[in-house]
Amino acid sequence: MSNTTAIPADGALQRLIVLAALDRRYPDGRTRSELERDFDESAPRAIGAALRSLAAAGVLVLRDGGVRPSAATCRLEALAMICV
Repeated sequence: MSNTTAIPADGALQRLIVLAALDRRYPDGRTRSELERDFDESAPRAIGAALRSLAAAGVLVLRDGGVRPSAATCRLEALAMICV
């Protein structure tokens, strides 16, 4: 049995990435390589496309290989608009 989560459709993958970025066990965010390992190392293009789309929408901040939720995403989570 694999420890990775199979890559679902694009919207589902984006939701999983946002939830992973909001994970309080990682207050400094995650790295792209961690996300690829956690989900499916064989699908870096799908993960990359999802990350770029979320960053373009202002949901995530991508910087120096790191992935963090944006201030707006953190605020929505704090307001319980995103339930983790």
